[in-house]
Amino acid sequence: MHTVPRVLVVEDHALVAETIRMTLEQNGFEVAVEGDGLNGLARAVQSPFDLLIVDVDLPLLDGVQLCNRIRDARDHTLPVIMLTGRAHPADRAAGLEAGADIYMTKPFEGGDLIGNVRRLLAMDATTAP
Repeated sequence: MHTVPRVLVVEDHALVAETIRMTLEQNGFEVAVEGDGLNGLARAVQSPFDLLIVDVDLPLLDGVQLCNRIRDARDHTLPVIMLTGRAHPADRAAGLEAGADIYMTKPFEGGDLIGNVRRLLAMDATTAP
């Protein structure tokens, strides 16, 4: 059993993905990155991650579809943060309806992201059997 929380980041912009990865790793998280929705889905379903951070505008499978499929495949157990440039209320509603636990917009503060990650992981730990 792993003790370091594992986070999967699905983000197609390399610089943004690297910023997220570095922020998480500097705060003690193990991070994997995928650059498109299909590879992100495959990795999330096949590997034991504790949390998913996903962009909405992804190639091959967008973040809303990815979230829906993750929820179906993982039985609603994987905490999800949508981190996207889409700030319109309709986009936020679509992300939350797809099953995202938190919807954050870019640009973002690293401290806010880490706080949300820690909060979701703490909530998940208190509801685990």
